[in-house]
Amino acid sequence: MTTFAFILNYWHFSLYIVSGAVLLLLIHLAGNSWKLNTQSLLFFSGLLLFIIATLSPLDFLADSYLFSAHMIKHILLLLVIPPFLLAGMNRDFLERIFTRPVITSVSGMLFHPLVAWACGVGAMWVWHIPDLLAAVKASPLLQFIHLISLLLFGFIFNWPVFTPLQWRKLNPLSAALYLFSACVGCTVLGIFITFAPPSLYTNYFKGDNLIVIKLLHTKWGISAETDQQAGGLIMWVPACMIYLTDIMISLAKWYRPSTAEGGS
Repeated sequence: MTTFAFILNYWHFSLYIVSGAVLLLLIHLAGNSWKLNTQSLLFFSGLLLFIIATLSPLDFLADSYLFSAHMIKHILLLLVIPPFLLAGMNRDFLERIFTRPVITSVSGMLFHPLVAWACGVGAMWVWHIPDLLAAVKASPLLQFIHLISLLLFGFIFNWPVFTPLQWRKLNPLSAALYLFSACVGCTVLGIFITFAPPSLYTNYFKGDNLIVIKLLHTKWGISAETDQQAGGLIMWVPACMIYLTDIMISLAKWYRPSTAEGGS
């Protein structure tokens, strides 16, 4: 089997994933009075990435064959998809929701920067406890909880930085410190995984499709050792590049007003 044939043939359908994507789409459209705008492009990009992370060959590999694919899926759900969804939300729609007394009180605690930071960094660490990862791979229910929790904690973690509600958003310098400290936590975990014994995680990725195994080992040249090292490096370098990109975006927003004032 060729790589192209694998990419073409190993998509799958999940009713709860498709239903979740449709629900998110309806929420977005309802918030925009059933109209499309420039924010819709960002929101649709987040939905597309969500479909790729959960229904594509990437998800197939992440489920049973490659720890490195699992790590890519993990990062997409926690760090990449939520900012796109948040950036695509209508501010007026959120204002109407989050100014209600009960929701204001609950969200004030849930989206507090310390709580949000703990959710984001904690999800990185807790779900990579080897015994817990083994339990996830053995239980469809835990797999569902794992998926939902990553997306939910990613949404909570990214809220203080990317929320459209200015009164809920961290100032650019605080956002940069918030993201940098999370990057440090991600780096430490990535280093640990990269230099851990190869059997620590890869023993839980023992798919039985011989055609796929042959593709991975023979044509792609991926061994158990290189797979785990790649997973650690993905957590270490690309994930931190995402944090650093978010930091640059935050600082650019901070610098832009002062530049305008200096030119006036």
